[in-house]
Amino acid sequence: MSEGLLGVIIGGILTLAVAVLGSLLNHWLSLRNDAIEARRERTKLIRQRLLGDRIQTAEVMDFVQIARAEGKQPDLGRANLQKVDLRDQDLQGVKLFRADLTDADLGGADLREADLSRAILFRADLEDANLQGANLRGANLVEADLRGAKLNGADLMDANLLADDLYDRILRAKLEGAVADHHTTWPEGFEIPEGVVIEERE
Repeated sequence: MSEGLLGVIIGGILTLAVAVLGSLLNHWLSLRNDAIEARRERTKLIRQRLLGDRIQTAEVMDFVQIARAEGKQPDLGRANLQKVDLRDQDLQGVKLFRADLTDADLGGADLREADLSRAILFRADLEDANLQGANLRGANLVEADLRGAKLNGADLMDANLLADDLYDRILRAKLEGAVADHHTTWPEGFEIPEGVVIEERE
């Protein structure tokens, strides 16, 4: 076989290989774009449901994971999360501003640095939840179960922590380093632990 013919054959093979690889790459990119678009549509639908219907645990966590995968802070602000079961879930840093978590089960959940400002946590189960550094400013924690909850460094300014069962619900919470002010509502007769920082408003 002459060198010229061999060169033609090799050139043809290389051209074919490049064409096949290009086709495969385009197909992969098309599938990837379709997956991204489908994920965005799912996120949009979940977000719409969050603001209306009661939603399931899997949908909430899907929303959180998609936002994190895109490098965004998961935003569940104003969501209707009444009676949702989020036990032991990773909600670290999630935005829950004004979310309605009435009767929600957040036992053992990781809520470190979460934004729960103005959230409704009426009768919520927060037993053993990690709320270290969480923003609970103005949150409604009336009758919330805080047994064993870690509130170290949490912002409790303007928060309402009224509870019928003082010992079980509040006294056993870890409050060292939590920040409160004179607008924070504590149960009647509750002695604020020395570790709680009381800030004066300007």
